Amino acid sequence: MNKAQFAMKINIDVFNLYDRACKVYRNICASETVKYILVQGVDKAWLGKESVSEEVSPAHGQGVEKAWLSNAEYGHEMPPLAAEAVKILEKAEAGIVFANFGVENWNDELSPWSADAVFKNQPFSGKAENTLSFVTDIFIPELISRYSLPADIKIVIGGYSLAGLFSLWAAYRTDIFHAVAAVSPSVWFPGWIEFAAEKHILADKVYLSLGNREEKTNNRIMARVGDNIRLQKELLDRQDIESVLEWNEGNHFSAVEERTARGFRWTIL
Repeated sequence: MNKAQFAMKINIDVFNLYDRACKVYRNICASETVKYILVQGVDKAWLGKESVSEEVSPAHGQGVEKAWLSNAEYGHEMPPLAAEAVKILEKAEAGIVFANFGVENWNDELSPWSADAVFKNQPFSGKAENTLSFVTDIFIPELISRYSLPADIKIVIGGYSLAGLFSLWAAYRTDIFHAVAAVSPSVWFPGWIEFAAEKHILADKVYLSLGNREEKTNNRIMARVGDNIRLQKELLDRQDIESVLEWNEGNHFSAVEERTARGFRWTIL
């Protein structure tokens, strides 16, 4: 099987671990070694209801799209997570396990510590430690066992918005992650920059990005995101961490799956 065929064959697995929904996309080729696990926390609604182990062979995503067209929940649009998976896997030159776990309560499960509400009267309860324990102690071991992966496989953690912040924070807490894809991360989070300035990140590579309109908001706390992402990049530079800060067109909600896929792709180049 040549690289073009290899890069366009995707297997989808859906399963639950300790009542947490998980969805895994893999580019399948027996002759290629799986080199990376990409881990991402996503809103539970993004996971959909596809059948377990449905295998498709998309031509630039068309096969994946057809797989979802039969699901009335999505109508005629490819769901965001599927689109992101295709953008990551279709150009990959190595075997990849793109593993997603569902997040029920975004503000609770992904916040590193408690904080008052910043918008919509939704405070943060700081339960990221529990989520990280799930990722490192349950999810990753399950992936390694389920797909017969080497114990020393490179693992990338990434995500968008608060999931991007969680990914950054996780890399300060453990050295299990080779790289981080922090896409439009919520670095405006109260106390974040102070935390990052006092710690040393344990990943080898870090991708940062932000929309060029994200800091132009009337929300006083969230408006810090531009200054803070620049400071985050400076902190990584001082620590001699390979990193990049990419500025995208648009606000926080523009082209989410494209931005996130680009971040993950950078980490495995």
